[in-house]
Amino acid sequence: MAVIAILGGTGHVGKTVVDTIKDHPSHSGLVVTRQAGLPNSGNITYVQNDFSDAEALANIFDQYNVWAVVSCLSVADEPMYTAQEVAINAAEKSASTTRFIASNWANPSDGPEPVDPWALNQHRARAHLATTSLVWTELATGYLMDFWGIPFLRTHMMEMLPVIDIKNKVAAIPGTGNEVIPFAYSFDVARFVVNVLLDLSPTKWEPITTIVADRLTWNEFLALAEDARGSKFAVSYDSIEDLAGGRLTELPNHVEAYAFFPKAALRGLYIGLELAMAAGRFDIALEKTFNLKYPDFKMISVSKMLESTWKSNRSAP
Repeated sequence: MAVIAILGGTGHVGKTVVDTIKDHPSHSGLVVTRQAGLPNSGNITYVQNDFSDAEALANIFDQYNVWAVVSCLSVADEPMYTAQEVAINAAEKSASTTRFIASNWANPSDGPEPVDPWALNQHRARAHLATTSLVWTELATGYLMDFWGIPFLRTHMMEMLPVIDIKNKVAAIPGTGNEVIPFAYSFDVARFVVNVLLDLSPTKWEPITTIVADRLTWNEFLALAEDARGSKFAVSYDSIEDLAGGRLTELPNHVEAYAFFPKAALRGLYIGLELAMAAGRFDIALEKTFNLKYPDFKMISVSKMLESTWKSNRSAP
């Protein structure tokens, strides 16, 4: 039985990985978290650590015979980046740990211009991992489609989503809406990591592992959403000039999200992401999509997700 350490396993993405390991016949999970006193459950063990001491964390990895580490830490700020760096150093020191998956869980950050605000930290993590003896990769997906399936889709993600507000039948599309955006479902990505990637030979690991289920434009996504809801949406477009000037059309779901994500921060995040979308910098070339090398592994498409959620629940308000 291989022991997989999950960093940030009590967070949204982390819980998804934990749930997937729970269903695995031979792997077990060690959730490393700052929270203390969390009860163990089945093949999942919780251990408290504050990510401040690489030696202490390496001892934990050795104590539990950790083979691989999956980081689900949000490395958007310096403290969280430092926490992941401590974990990388701990994995390098550990006698049992040989593999490390760095956190991204969003668009690849390998282009000349960053797509997201935390791309610099992802570059730094890859550079640091390259100095170690670990087998490593950064996990990158498209935009997680989960957000547009809430409340009907199984997910640990929060209900905060840009561009298309399916519940309220409103859309504010960046750019022309013809720029391609990649998507993947969080549980599909976690299944690929736990059931495929971790078992691959080290020679098959690449610096960035891109896992994408679907590629479509916002105009195409909108048409699918309208079909799923059975009615037309109120639609507007935010041009690159609008977004660059700080003008972002506020959707009803934005207002709902302000309760747990401050308005200024949310708008700043969405403006940055939508500027990248409108500039065509979100697309991922098919040849870079790692999961396509394994055609037997099936992932849900956006159309199937919308059909099983909103279309199957048209009577919902």
